[in-house]
Amino acid sequence: MGYLEKVTDDFYKHVPKSTKIEIISEGYIWTEGPVWVPKEHCLLFSDVTENTNYKWTEKEGAKPFLKPSGYTGKTKKLQGSNGLFLDNNGYLILCQTGDRVIARYKGSFTKPMSNFEVIANNFEGKRFNAPNDLVVDKKGNIYFTDPNFGIEKGTKEIDYQGVYKIDIKGKVTLLTSKWKTPNGIGLSPDNSKLYIANSEPVLFISYNLSQDGTLSNENIVLDMREALKKSIAKQLPDGMAVKKTELYFLQVLMVFL
Repeated sequence: MGYLEKVTDDFYKHVPKSTKIEIISEGYIWTEGPVWVPKEHCLLFSDVTENTNYKWTEKEGAKPFLKPSGYTGKTKKLQGSNGLFLDNNGYLILCQTGDRVIARYKGSFTKPMSNFEVIANNFEGKRFNAPNDLVVDKKGNIYFTDPNFGIEKGTKEIDYQGVYKIDIKGKVTLLTSKWKTPNGIGLSPDNSKLYIANSEPVLFISYNLSQDGTLSNENIVLDMREALKKSIAKQLPDGMAVKKTELYFLQVLMVFL
């Protein structure tokens, strides 16, 4: 099933050496966006291909939660929800890749319903490509990546793949368009740094994040090109998690599978 490999000795301060990979549910096509909901003691995740969110509990296992989850049209295509995150009020925020929007789920966690509020759907009048992953800071601002994975041919309106900020008033700001495949995204616990996982080339990048949301001091935190060469699955950098109490990567969904 794979194994864990440390990049620095600090890894074992956060993850016990006895930690093992365990399958808690299987049979999906393309899973993404796991997020733990503390109040509900459940895990939510996306199956992009099936346009479905699932809810997993230790007692009942995984069951469909939201369908449709990311594409509300009528045609069948590879466009469900992708990244998920809880905002500061406990609402579920989704990258609805199929509808090409960032949305807030306004329904119940116990009695699910398709009740979505669109937070943002364009930048300067042009539709997003395929919102992929997101994170929310302490003030409630949303940061997300917008590559073009799975976008329908002929529908791309923005010439680049961007990383954006949505402020609490709904204003969308482009932070960077330098990377061709921005994928996973994360924030340091004090919100002073923004992390981006870029799929090609396989890099993890950090930026200093100012109070007004601008980026500076670009730094390659991890260059995974050599690691990719010995990978079995050849999976590229995707989601990541940052431990809340200390600044370090806990999870890099990438290579040793």
